[in-house]
Amino acid sequence: ARPSRPPPACRSSPRRSPKGPLRNRALAIYTTCGATGYSMGLVFSGLLTEASWRLTMLLPAPVALIALLVGLKLLPRSERERGEGGYDIPGAVLGTASMLLLVFTVVEAPEVGWAAARTVLSFAAVAVLLAAFVAVERRSPSPLIRLGVLRSGPQVRAQLGAMTFIGSYIGFQFLVTLYMQQLLGWSALHTALAFLPAGALVALSATKVGAVIDRFGTARLMVLGFVLMVVGYVLFLRVDLHPVYAAAILPTMLLVGSGFALTFPSLNVQATNGVDEHEQGMVSGLLNTSVQVGGAIFLAVVTAVVTANAPEKGAVTPQAVLDSYRPGFVVVTLIALAGLLITLTGLRTRRGRPSVVVAKSTLREAERVPVRD
Repeated sequence: ARPSRPPPACRSSPRRSPKGPLRNRALAIYTTCGATGYSMGLVFSGLLTEASWRLTMLLPAPVALIALLVGLKLLPRSERERGEGGYDIPGAVLGTASMLLLVFTVVEAPEVGWAAARTVLSFAAVAVLLAAFVAVERRSPSPLIRLGVLRSGPQVRAQLGAMTFIGSYIGFQFLVTLYMQQLLGWSALHTALAFLPAGALVALSATKVGAVIDRFGTARLMVLGFVLMVVGYVLFLRVDLHPVYAAAILPTMLLVGSGFALTFPSLNVQATNGVDEHEQGMVSGLLNTSVQVGGAIFLAVVTAVVTANAPEKGAVTPQAVLDSYRPGFVVVTLIALAGLLITLTGLRTRRGRPSVVVAKSTLREAERVPVRD
């Protein structure tokens, strides 16, 4: 007979089983802190911009310095740092160079041409650097990224989901900011307050997401989160030059905020779930890399689409500019839709799924149960 599904705390090995819900809760708190900082940052940046935009460049420096000093004081050193594992300097150099060149190529391609020799050669150089990175990682005694991690379906879905999730949101935020400030004439502070409901919703709900993840699993929440974001982006396609905020903009902000609250912590939990303690930092760093690279690449794509549809100099009107933004919003929606399709594969029932040993309360016998994303 098929064994019954164990409680959430038991969906890992006996040694690690108590840490599942605790990690989920910690990641939910992490999301709350991030959302709170994001929301406060929007408002503070708006206030600072009213005085001088240069102040927005000054504020992060002391905050980062304080975080560094506090981190050095409070964060314990890991066993790997105490050991003699060494550092994968060649892998770090090749990985960083390949990602920087990839982002640079995508950003510059609309200007020089996608079929231009410079663009083609740049993409070829990216491929060479990535191939060299893979070769180094396969031979390194202490690789920056253990490539075997990417054989895991849930891990790959988490990484690709992070790229499309943040990529769509950054593109959306960029276009909405242009729309509000250039077409509606809103100030930086007014624009920040318009985004505030999304961030506030994440901050208020994120502490409960850990328990929701324990009950429903990451795959379902990621799918639901992407659905909410896609619907929110689609609704924003109907905006005009005289929007009523409560009717035209607020629904999208609430949907996007709800999607963010469900998806972001789920991505973090799925990326770190079932990973050995000494590799938690690696997969977390990989997820952050996916976030940053996805945001940069997809923002460049959205910008290229908007630029390609920009009105001619003699035909620049507010309506023409808004019409040039709409293809960008469509691309944002398609990026989120791609993320939805990726996460949907996590709901499929597959034969031969990996399993883990789950200890019973007696610790005398164990049964094998399917792992749920």
